[in-house]
Amino acid sequence: MFRAVDVRATKKYTSPNDPDKDNPTVFEIGVIDPALRAWIDGKISNAEFSGDKNDTKRVVNINTTQHALLTVKFGLRGFSNFMASDGVTPVQFKSGRTSISGAAYECVVDEQMSLLSMDLIQELAEVILSYQGLSEEERKN
Repeated sequence: MFRAVDVRATKKYTSPNDPDKDNPTVFEIGVIDPALRAWIDGKISNAEFSGDKNDTKRVVNINTTQHALLTVKFGLRGFSNFMASDGVTPVQFKSGRTSISGAAYECVVDEQMSLLSMDLIQELAEVILSYQGLSEEERKN
């Protein structure tokens, strides 16, 4: 039996790469709904066609870095124990709202996106894309 995806569902994620194993940063990640996912996918790819009707060449360009940035921007819902570059000052999570195709979405503000390393953004993007708001039991079924 299929079950609806809960687009409000979140889960906690701790990176295995966190250097502080005793007191790691905990990220709260959420589901990206299908309409937003389609918008993100559309923003990061383009197709080019050239040649005549007998010899058409197709090139598809995919910007994987932009895909990861947008995925985290819209899929990260919060974090705790994330420190500023001084290693002492905690960073408070900030989000804002934006409208995409007539729908309002919560997203991480650009100022905070710039605090995340590209390696961490890539890692979080993979986790966000694999999470669909289903419990372990539901994923087994």
